Amino acid sequence: MFSTTISGALQGVEGTLLQVEVDVSNGMPSLEMVGLLGSEVKEAKERVRATIKNLGITMPPKRIVVNLSPANVRKAGTAYDLPIAIGILKSMGVLPGDCTKNMLLLGELGLDGAIKPVSGVFPILAKACEKNIKACIVSKENMEEALFFKEIEVYGFETMEQVVAFFQHQVKPTMVKREYKELTENIYNSCFETIVGQESGKRAALIGAAGGHNLLFVGPPGTGKTMLIKALPSILPPLTDREKMEVASIKSATGRVLETDFLNLQRPFVEVHHSATANALIGGGMIPKAGAMTLAHKGVLFLDELPEFRRTVLDAMRQPLEEKQIVFLRSGMVYKFPTDVMLVAAMNPCPCGYYPDKNRCVCLPHQVQKYVGHISGPILDRIDVVAETISMKNMRSDFGEINQNVTSARMREQVILAREMQKIRYEELFGTTEYRQNGSLSDKEIGKVCIPDKEAEILFDRLLQKFSLSGRAYCSLLKVARTIADLEGSEKIRENHLAEAAGYRLGYERYFYG
Repeated sequence: MFSTTISGALQGVEGTLLQVEVDVSNGMPSLEMVGLLGSEVKEAKERVRATIKNLGITMPPKRIVVNLSPANVRKAGTAYDLPIAIGILKSMGVLPGDCTKNMLLLGELGLDGAIKPVSGVFPILAKACEKNIKACIVSKENMEEALFFKEIEVYGFETMEQVVAFFQHQVKPTMVKREYKELTENIYNSCFETIVGQESGKRAALIGAAGGHNLLFVGPPGTGKTMLIKALPSILPPLTDREKMEVASIKSATGRVLETDFLNLQRPFVEVHHSATANALIGGGMIPKAGAMTLAHKGVLFLDELPEFRRTVLDAMRQPLEEKQIVFLRSGMVYKFPTDVMLVAAMNPCPCGYYPDKNRCVCLPHQVQKYVGHISGPILDRIDVVAETISMKNMRSDFGEINQNVTSARMREQVILAREMQKIRYEELFGTTEYRQNGSLSDKEIGKVCIPDKEAEILFDRLLQKFSLSGRAYCSLLKVARTIADLEGSEKIRENHLAEAAGYRLGYERYFYG
């Protein structure tokens, strides 16, 4: 007897639907599974055998073949246990043949019949909605993320026995629909109003957040670089609905629990230790897995002690930063991982940390150059804003005084207004509804968007004559100036906007070029 059930798989962080086909026929008693299976999937037959036995059901002495279709999609994980078991029970006549019509099944089975949670439920259900799937069965522990999809009836069970009783119409579980409530209180641990001084650093953070620019903070130890960066999420605008879907899919696909309701998802903040490998940072492996850049998608990727990272690891970020995604090719399969991040880094200017203060720095010139040389030119070229943090002795006058105008709430309002200007501009010029920032403008778009006035053009010509700018640096300077103009509500880039942008883009040369 032949039967089919519907299940799902992950390709990278995207979901896809699969058919689980089961055929029971006369022949040598066996249970065979085919369809480009990973080791976890091959082991499913033993879990399924034990589960059916512990239900008190005897498997027939026949040849059972399970095919996971399409066969050219690699299957990994344990989510196929439940659909395989249900398919076998349907083929045996234990369950009605049409009981799983237009229904998705996901779940790992314990030997005692317990249904355990699996990763990737959110992106798989998102794909199921596109294919007009009407119902799904998942582990009770997966219901939190499954209930987001109002188009699908969600049933959560703890044991296989409950599922069998449900299909035999012995039990009809009560449908649950989740209600989301938006949080109103401050959820951030770090805010800019708690940071005394470092006004230039706060300004750089504001510009970076408003335009989605990559940031680098340079300064002696203990000057607040990390504090500034950890306060950055408090001024970022809320995620759009589309961005929430992407972030939630990544969290689900990587086995991370949604910390809050879907409505209250925040932009990710991922901190990477300098001992991280290239695979940990950008992803990879025989079956590619997401790296830190994907986990930080639509949020902040924080690299502390930037020169301590291996140069090869930093250089691996070049293409993902530029393309906003990374593609892995494995045996004819294509795995795509989104990497639209705001790169934020911090570093000391030398091994001892006090360069160029000649009274405190004990490093020799070649030691300084060797230290900062870990950061390649191409990576430095992709950082739009470089800001200095000053030492305590230079900001003593600020102690006890808090600038009431520089609060996270106020800065966030400025960021939201600036990004709204960008959104409207790009909709008018390019007809795109995609949420865009100045930091992600293409070279072609820069010519239409970043238009300086006459005074700014004169200054720009002087900068080009004085500095040997690469094409990327040229574009970066214009994009940062565009963001500064947006913060001031100016349609054109003015001389003061360009001058400030040049300070962030060109003022760090003493650190990297002596």
